[in-house]
Amino acid sequence: MREMPVVTSHIIGTMAITVFAATLTVYLYMVICNENISMAKSRLQMISDYAAVRAVELISMANTTNTQSCIQSSLDLPMTVPSGGYWIALSEGSGYVVTASTVSQPTISVMSMIPLNSTLANVQVISTEGLVIEGVTVEQRIYGGLSDAVMWARRIGNTIQIGLGRRL
Repeated sequence: MREMPVVTSHIIGTMAITVFAATLTVYLYMVICNENISMAKSRLQMISDYAAVRAVELISMANTTNTQSCIQSSLDLPMTVPSGGYWIALSEGSGYVVTASTVSQPTISVMSMIPLNSTLANVQVISTEGLVIEGVTVEQRIYGGLSDAVMWARRIGNTIQIGLGRRL
């Protein structure tokens, strides 16, 4: 009868160690996942900020020209972010924004405002897939790592059109 408590205490001790190890493993996994998400968001924010600055530059250049020529700027986008592939897009709504999001986890997404201080012209985001404008095929989204990715802008009257695309 005295052996029962010893066996029971070994079983309880072994179960406690196993539960502790499992809890520690899950905790460390969650910490690593959160760190990866944080790194991906940070990298996406840098990419969307870069694209927003490019948009401001192109809008300013298009605003100062008197021609309808399409001004193109190559986008030097990294191939991936820490959680994999990603895309960027331009949109307008309550303001003009660049959105960047991962392909595999769309919840990992960031936005950068495009600060426009010019009231001289209206800005219109063009995202009609497949539309060809002066050697550029318009895309709604540009995926990371494309070597032929461009942002373009042109002035038509008092409207500045801007968008993303790929060189033909």
